[in-house]
Amino acid sequence: MIALAATMLLRCPVAFADVDAIQIENSNTKPSIIVPAVHGPIFGIQAPSAAVFAGKTVLVSEGTADRNADTQPDKLEHPISEIALDSTIFASWVHGIDIEKLKARLQPHLACYTGQEMLRTGNTEMFTRVLLNMQTARLAEFILEMPCPQPATLSRDAVVHAEAQKSGVLIKWLEHLDEWKAVQKEIPDDYYRDAIVEMLKRPDENLSSPPFVSFVQNGQYDELDAWIRERKVTPSQKKMYDYEITKRTRLMYRNMAPYLRSGGAVILIGAAHIGGPDGLAALLRRDGYHLRPITLPANK
Repeated sequence: MIALAATMLLRCPVAFADVDAIQIENSNTKPSIIVPAVHGPIFGIQAPSAAVFAGKTVLVSEGTADRNADTQPDKLEHPISEIALDSTIFASWVHGIDIEKLKARLQPHLACYTGQEMLRTGNTEMFTRVLLNMQTARLAEFILEMPCPQPATLSRDAVVHAEAQKSGVLIKWLEHLDEWKAVQKEIPDDYYRDAIVEMLKRPDENLSSPPFVSFVQNGQYDELDAWIRERKVTPSQKKMYDYEITKRTRLMYRNMAPYLRSGGAVILIGAAHIGGPDGLAALLRRDGYHLRPITLPANK
């Protein structure tokens, strides 16, 4: 019953033109807002307009400035005009994987991240470069899990950051590079490799599929958490999820706490980090915050 009530609290039917968000309220501070981050451009997932920053002073975002810089084009190891994916690029973690099937799944989505960088920098040659290198299974797993069906548009995250810059609010990061790297080191490539094997068996099931879009559109974060956990079926996948989602959520919550106490923050954190027994919403309620679903006007 308690879990159902918590789920209903965060449900907010929204029109297609609106963006679901969560207002964080505390009697001692100005309200803050959670905008569920979505890392790739996905049909049906819109970004809020600059109105999200009205009366706000800071954007606190998932990720680290240093880690984002690591993916900039001048850091690429494969600046090639024609994307050629082979086992030397994928390195040792591909053992037992059908390389041709993996290439077919990855190839269309590499252009997504390259395309976003092209839009951000205005560099029309960016489509000829691979933004994410395949030296680790983690990067390949990320692209398969969060593919991009519309490479000519920016992700929700990128739009929010652009609006923050235009609005003149401070931008702070929820993760420290050394902490993020420490979490990643706890997850051997074999965990990601197992996830890739499972995803190759279910080519149409990923975080751009209709269930994910519906959960995010309607603020159903507990249902999203359950849906993701049900898909993490192998012991390796479950362990990976515990590290990648649960542990990172706790670290990010610790780092956002000062901004919540000050109030007036916009929190941009992945939708998968919000729901469930160990998610951000549960941590906030535990500490006495009231969560109220709201809708924001969409970016046009």
